[in-house]
Amino acid sequence: MNQVNRVYTIMLIVLAIFLVLSIGEVIMLPRWFAFPQQGKRVLDYIKVIFSIYFCATLLTLILRAKRPAAGRVAATALNLALLAIIPFGTVVGVFGLSKLDKK
Repeated sequence: MNQVNRVYTIMLIVLAIFLVLSIGEVIMLPRWFAFPQQGKRVLDYIKVIFSIYFCATLLTLILRAKRPAAGRVAATALNLALLAIIPFGTVVGVFGLSKLDKK
């Protein structure tokens, strides 16, 4: 594994940890503060979105380890999707798109 792949893998692992912590925080928020019904619905949407990003991150990590060709495609798709998660997801997405799998 070259240096860029190692750095990208570490960045994905850290991103996955941040996503799990964010999901936990969104789950705990209604217990700490009173939210109207619409606010709880928004928190549910946020949980779903973070869960999808978490699953995509894990799938990309697994594919890059087991099937490198499929992992490259998954990493490119994930990098494009991560551009929307400001700030850390954007950093990972830009790094992945600019440096990853370049010959």
